[in-house]
Amino acid sequence: MGAKRLVPGQSQRDGKRVGDPDWSSLVLRIRQHDPSGVDDLYSIFVNPVRSYLRRHLGRIDHLEDVVHDVFLTVVQGIVRGDLSEPNGLNGYIRTVLHRKVAGRPTT
Repeated sequence: MGAKRLVPGQSQRDGKRVGDPDWSSLVLRIRQHDPSGVDDLYSIFVNPVRSYLRRHLGRIDHLEDVVHDVFLTVVQGIVRGDLSEPNGLNGYIRTVLHRKVAGRPTT
């Protein structure tokens, strides 16, 4: 996945991409245990997460379990305060994915 962002869009002058969600609002809703924040996180990232896992793990019977584990780890980390900058959400998810694929603890 490298330096690629998980959410597609065209760059603007300020570095944001057209169509990017308001990451600060999304992270705040998750920290406040608002189910809509988790729902939005899932709907934005589920396809890229699945695709990444398929590319790196191949065809596995328990793919949805691994996807669930990734999102659980991400949400728990956000609630715990591991994500200090909401605009770093893409990178945070990539880190969790890399660690999950490598079999390392994801915290």
